[in-house]
Amino acid sequence: MPKVRKLTKSVADKFGPKSSRYYVWDESLSGFGLVVQPTAKKTYCYQYRNSHGQSRRYTLGEHGGKLTTEQIRKKAEALKPKIRDGYDPLAGKQAEKEALTVAQLLGLYLESAKFGEKTEATRKTDEGRVKRHLLPLLGKKIANKLTSEEIKTASVDIE
Repeated sequence: MPKVRKLTKSVADKFGPKSSRYYVWDESLSGFGLVVQPTAKKTYCYQYRNSHGQSRRYTLGEHGGKLTTEQIRKKAEALKPKIRDGYDPLAGKQAEKEALTVAQLLGLYLESAKFGEKTEATRKTDEGRVKRHLLPLLGKKIANKLTSEEIKTASVDIE
């Protein structure tokens, strides 16, 4: 695996595709690297060990994307002390993928035993509110990341 003194845009531009994926590591910031795919796609990564000692690679951004190489380097530098304190960015990313949306949470509510104990009229009213108002306004949002501002906006839109 090649190493470079400092990974910059111009340095990254010089690396082309090979028959298999390879990494170019930055000597000035340990763990910071460039992943070069056989398709010529390049992404920046940060390799670290989590609190269990497992080696992990976290994708920071695409080469030539919205962020510059220097901005991506700063993201990697900012991760270093967090990881040292026990934070695992890949675990956080996985938890986000598995987080319930408002739609899923409302579905669980409508299937719950507590909901089944309500009178038929109340169940129909609640189902109507969920389907007509809550699902279209908030359904795709992650439930545990819902802000009070988003709830207030939805409330105003419903009235």
